[in-house]
Amino acid sequence: MKLLPGVDDVETYQAWTDRLARLVRGGVTAAALLALVVVAAVLAVVGSTLRLALQRRKTEVEVLRLVGASDRFVKGPFLLEGGVQGALGAAGAIALLAVLFVVMRDKLDVELATLVGVDPSFLPWPMILALVAVGGMLGMMAAALGLRKLVNV
Repeated sequence: MKLLPGVDDVETYQAWTDRLARLVRGGVTAAALLALVVVAAVLAVVGSTLRLALQRRKTEVEVLRLVGASDRFVKGPFLLEGGVQGALGAAGAIALLAVLFVVMRDKLDVELATLVGVDPSFLPWPMILALVAVGGMLGMMAAALGLRKLVNV
């Protein structure tokens, strides 16, 4: 553009673009670290909750073992409980995120949306269902980790 006749100066805003790119990269890194912290928290909370439930139901488990119940039969309800807890936790988090999205979307300036070039929209239904399923699987995995000593009960 600078080589065209009649053009004295060209402003590319490259410095701003570079700063914005660094900011976005930092945000992505922070989000990834936060996701790891959340996964660890889910595993710890659900695992601890199910260990407490096992202690509460220890007599029931001992009776089931005395009548010949397999480990799989005894662990099944606890794994199901962990999966339900994880799925409900994920659904609650998505609901909270939806409320936050609605509040922030109304406050988002139209000029900012034009500048970024993206019309804000919430997560699609398949993604929501996948996130709830992943939450359920994480809860079930936490239950399995929390109950790994159940065989010795």
